Amino acid sequence: MTRSRLFLYGVGFTIASLAAFFILAGLGWPGEIHFCVADNHCYCEIIQWSAIARQPVNTWSNLGCVVVGLVVLWRVDKAPVSDSIIKATSNPLREKSAESALYGFLVIFIGIGSIFFHGGMTNYGGLLDNVAMNAYITFLVLYNFERLGVFSRRNCIILLIPVNIVLGWLSILPHLGRDMFAWVVAVEVVFELVILVAGKFNYTRLRRSWKLFVASLATFGVAMLAWNLSKTGALLCFPDSVWQGHAGWHLIVALSTWFIFKYVQSEFKVETAS
Repeated sequence: MTRSRLFLYGVGFTIASLAAFFILAGLGWPGEIHFCVADNHCYCEIIQWSAIARQPVNTWSNLGCVVVGLVVLWRVDKAPVSDSIIKATSNPLREKSAESALYGFLVIFIGIGSIFFHGGMTNYGGLLDNVAMNAYITFLVLYNFERLGVFSRRNCIILLIPVNIVLGWLSILPHLGRDMFAWVVAVEVVFELVILVAGKFNYTRLRRSWKLFVASLATFGVAMLAWNLSKTGALLCFPDSVWQGHAGWHLIVALSTWFIFKYVQSEFKVETAS
């Protein structure tokens, strides 16, 4: 990790992804149309079939996550370097480590996945969107297991691959990908509460910031409210407007990923547990 330039790699990943986006758009977005079109629940914004981005506001609002992910990588580049992927450290998210780098790239991936979905309205775009969201949240769950000593640092990263292959395969089924994300989010929230309460009563050496947890949860809660109120036919659905509630969901989620990053960075370990 010592000679890497993670921010530049993140920029390269973003440029390559957007190049693929514009190539597919230039080809007229080949592939099967997403099932949400037939079901008439494509997150409100009117679909412009001849445009480069078929839902332009919902598409480009995802740049919020891309920017946050790049900022994370910029910060990680300036952090102390972790000696080894295997060696235990006080907090890998405060170092230039495999975990901190992966966090930044996963946040970028959230934005890219949703850009492909709303830009093309294809089934493979929807699958990419689901895979990105599930990869991010499952990383947080696996990272907690790592910090509790259940998994090694190496196994935390290795397990992310088969877990998300399974979730990606299940996401092929209509609606299931979105539901799985909600379930894993619920698991992660409960997991964080258990860690915080256990730390409060000295059942674990891990300590994290309650304030940053509340900030993360509140921000994501507002994002979920925007998501629900801006569904097709809902209170904040204005199909022809440049003000799209679903775009607000994207931007607030981007903010929540930053709060989550700071929350996990707040972790420290006490010397002993009574």
